[in-house]
Amino acid sequence: MGDFVFFRSILSYPRKRIDEFGIELLGNMMAWVDSIALILMTLWVLIQGFRIVTGRSRDSMMVLVTNMARAALIVSVATSMAM
Repeated sequence: MGDFVFFRSILSYPRKRIDEFGIELLGNMMAWVDSIALILMTLWVLIQGFRIVTGRSRDSMMVLVTNMARAALIVSVATSMAM
């Protein structure tokens, strides 16, 4: 019985450290993914706006606004789950 308590108390420390490391790593990765998603979303909006202004886009403005709203909603939900 004494050995069980001894080894359990020893193993609780690495388990706690591994759990803390995993949560911290997940937070850092989600911050990185959030930054990349924001950059890509900005570039996509810039390119779509350029296509609308130059007349190269065959879609209407309503389709563009709907697609942008959908993409913004998806990115905002995905980044809010990181917090």
